[in-house]
Amino acid sequence: MPEQAIDVDIIVVGAGLVGTALISAWLKSNLHPDWKLGWLDAGTLFSATTNVDALEVSNNKPRRVAAINRHHWQFLAELSASNLENISSPISKMQVGESLGSAEIDFESLEPMAYVCQQEILQNRLQMHIHSQLKSNVKLSCWSDKKLINMQRTAEGWLLKLDSGETIHSRLVIAADGASSQVRYWAGVDRKSMPWNLNKDIAQDYAWITEVIAENPHSHCALQVFLETGVIGLLPLPENEGKRYSVVWSSDQPQSEAQLLILLNTHFRTVTGKLSSATQGFKIPIPQHSINTYTKNQVIFIGDAAHAVHPLAGQGVNLGLSDVRSLLNHLKLIQSLKLLVNPSWMKRFSRERKARNLVMMSTISILGSMHRKNNWPHVWLRNQGKRWLQKKKGVKNFLVESLAKGDV
Repeated sequence: MPEQAIDVDIIVVGAGLVGTALISAWLKSNLHPDWKLGWLDAGTLFSATTNVDALEVSNNKPRRVAAINRHHWQFLAELSASNLENISSPISKMQVGESLGSAEIDFESLEPMAYVCQQEILQNRLQMHIHSQLKSNVKLSCWSDKKLINMQRTAEGWLLKLDSGETIHSRLVIAADGASSQVRYWAGVDRKSMPWNLNKDIAQDYAWITEVIAENPHSHCALQVFLETGVIGLLPLPENEGKRYSVVWSSDQPQSEAQLLILLNTHFRTVTGKLSSATQGFKIPIPQHSINTYTKNQVIFIGDAAHAVHPLAGQGVNLGLSDVRSLLNHLKLIQSLKLLVNPSWMKRFSRERKARNLVMMSTISILGSMHRKNNWPHVWLRNQGKRWLQKKKGVKNFLVESLAKGDV
């Protein structure tokens, strides 16, 4: 190890929901208590140590929310050591339709399929619990508001250089730093585009995110409609007496709030009543990519650093949390630091998660492709397929339970 570098055995880079869940689960399970664990993020760790739910509903800015399946929600509730019901809205029903044709599919479950929650509040809940353990747990070293500016390979691992002038040496680096991962860049790992519409040359759509208020209560039902140029999803939120939705409109066409409101009232008004804008929306690019291997030279990639998917099926965060749980299972089997840097277990993890993630990513791409073909034979086949599936209650129940349990 180079002189003056701080030595850790494992460092997790990234404090989004995936990285935070990994740190929280590691501490909760008391995994390898003699190992030194590091946590690095360019943002502020533990930014809400007094009131983690202080991120109130804004009349001007929509929130980034996630639909987390039942299996992972229970996992996060255990990690946070708190009741998450007051910050979430369960989804027990879902309706899917399209602009061309009249066929619809209704999904319903006795138990919630997923829970809709503001990601930042959930992260803060988990980080608050981690913060409460820091005084009694000296094995976790944190670097907050520190940006990674370089990584160099060493004989025993990696040397991470920060913009603060500090250097960290780690035997294993876990990249949970998102779609624009700096760890991926410094490790020399290329990503390939995964367009959700296989018929297009471009690999990126844009998402318009906003919130709306309906006349009628949502009754914990999510709504989705496929358009000729994209897809609109409405996720139920707990505020406004159950009449508020988070809206994600993905499209490769120009977008505006006025356009969106017209589309929303055209396709959903019979269910929701009149929809009116609750916030001023904003547009973001949708990254869609994968990498060939989730491990390289003692670096492991999880979450969006390894794979980013279209929000069509709401699976982005769920796939990342599946990465976390799988990685923890592999790490539990390692008995020594010498075995920690053995590439064989990392390759097993990579094969396992890449295979499962590619199934979902390919499914999303195929669905996108199917709904961008708008000649009459394809429209007719899609509507016939939806009508067939609508009648098959057993098949629908199987699909709902598979997604709710995270069995991709």
